[in-house]
Amino acid sequence: MAMTNQIVRRSDGEKDPYPNVTARPLQMPDFGNIRAKNPQVAVRWVNRAVGVAQSTQRLDEMIFAGFIPARPDECEIVSEHGAKPVPASLIKDGKIIRGDLILLKIDRASYDGALKYNWDRAISRLHPSRQLATGRQQLQKAVAEKGVPRSVLPSINSKLQAFRPGTEEKPADPHFLDGEVDELPKKED
Repeated sequence: MAMTNQIVRRSDGEKDPYPNVTARPLQMPDFGNIRAKNPQVAVRWVNRAVGVAQSTQRLDEMIFAGFIPARPDECEIVSEHGAKPVPASLIKDGKIIRGDLILLKIDRASYDGALKYNWDRAISRLHPSRQLATGRQQLQKAVAEKGVPRSVLPSINSKLQAFRPGTEEKPADPHFLDGEVDELPKKED
């Protein structure tokens, strides 16, 4: 189709430079939607080389963790029209590579176990009640390591407690910086 010089106004008031053309996107391979054909296998994009020195540290870490390069015959690209094979443009040396990324695979049970472990660690570090429980355990361990006699423990437990911001602490004074100058000092000539 040839572009015409005729400009038509759209219903939203904008000028349409292509009045006789139906809008549609170009079809690009969606490398983000690659999945393993086997549902028991998980895939993940990983940096192959990073930085000026082309460090492969991240790739080495992932290989050590149990990942291995995925093969094109083991994967497919999922689209609204169904699954398609991995395009040749992403295949290099029998591996699936896009720029500085490589697609790695691992068995799903190991990967899901690692995700659950990371989730559990995040909850224990960030959730207020888990923080408090962890603090209490650490406090009990520290008291036990110091060899405190059992007869003193009730007194210690009433005086020491795990700290959790915002529980019984006085809220911060919102006006503590009111006397401060917010301007930069003027340059003297």
